[in-house]
Amino acid sequence: MGHKKKFTCRHLAQIKFLLPEAIQTDAVYVQDIKTGRMKPDMNITLLFHDVFVLVQGGGQSEPSDQFEALRQLFVSRLVQFLSENPEACDVPEAVLPQPFGHNGQETHAATAIETEMLAEQVPFHIHQDFLNLKIQDDLQQFH
Repeated sequence: MGHKKKFTCRHLAQIKFLLPEAIQTDAVYVQDIKTGRMKPDMNITLLFHDVFVLVQGGGQSEPSDQFEALRQLFVSRLVQFLSENPEACDVPEAVLPQPFGHNGQETHAATAIETEMLAEQVPFHIHQDFLNLKIQDDLQQFH
């Protein structure tokens, strides 16, 4: 059914590259319950209002909810990136707050979150097989 994968800061940075106005990231420090020490963490906020405005202003079909609007914007930006960069194999990464940016290079346990991801979900490593995924129908409406 599902495959165990890690959603890393790199993946977040790639999404933020495509949707800079939709994702706000802030570095915070939280107390580790086991050690009592402060450790870095990140607050991630999805800015749905801005996404809704962009989707409505872009002439796309009216989204049924805020997550649909986010999905529409993500797909349109990904298609735009792929059409402008046909040889690209990876989406570039936006800058994340320290210590989660490139200098931190995921040295903290809080930077990699294990999650169950369905096999049909879009991988963040983009390659030629991308268009064979179930999202192909969504992509065709933007061509």
